[in-house]
Amino acid sequence: MNQPSHAIAAVDVGRVLVVANDVTSQQRTEHALREAGFVVASVADEQLALRSLGPEIDLIVVTDDSQLDARGLCAAIRARSRLPIVMLGARSAEDDVVRAFDAGVDDYLPSPWSDRTLVARVSAVLRRSDAPARAVVAHGDTVLDVAARRLLHGNAALGLTLLETGVLRALLARPGRVVTNGVLAAEAWGRSGPRERRALKQTIYRLRQKLESEAPFEGRLQSLRGSGYRWCTDDLPAG
Repeated sequence: MNQPSHAIAAVDVGRVLVVANDVTSQQRTEHALREAGFVVASVADEQLALRSLGPEIDLIVVTDDSQLDARGLCAAIRARSRLPIVMLGARSAEDDVVRAFDAGVDDYLPSPWSDRTLVARVSAVLRRSDAPARAVVAHGDTVLDVAARRLLHGNAALGLTLLETGVLRALLARPGRVVTNGVLAAEAWGRSGPRERRALKQTIYRLRQKLESEAPFEGRLQSLRGSGYRWCTDDLPAG
């Protein structure tokens, strides 16, 4: 197996791991990101990608090519890491987009994509992951540490993805109030198009599974059909 084609330097810039089996996709993605000032490493298979996870990486770009199980890899990464993931998809059909978000990606860029759009999406995800504003959002004894992507209540602690953190930040900032799908999508992705609002359902589904695993958070995330979602307070019935 080949080692990563470029070692990532420990410098204060965006450090991106590109996972691509197709050489053309790999070279194009690397070139676009390096031209924009990112430090880039690349690997060609799932096992190398999983072994490359660590604090020296800020974000992962996974290409959905014919020789790579992109969704399976994203799910495996998400099972062991909260690093932001951007998938470069081969298809733009709604089912493909939804399955990608269900695998835990933070953004999905369908083919054909431009280098400029790739750089913009990667930059946006990294900006959100830095979370310089409102580093902590609290309601009662529940505390969302935005920077660390952790939800806390007493001894209970949940690790969150970037998207899950964005959704919870919007809800906890408005406890007991209905937050529309559009507002939640804008908080999570920085934009609120039809694709983001559809993908929001998958993010909510994964988030609710986590919340229901810890007693202090059970029933707190409530859906209101046709309206949106809210964080239930003690004076509201849990749903």
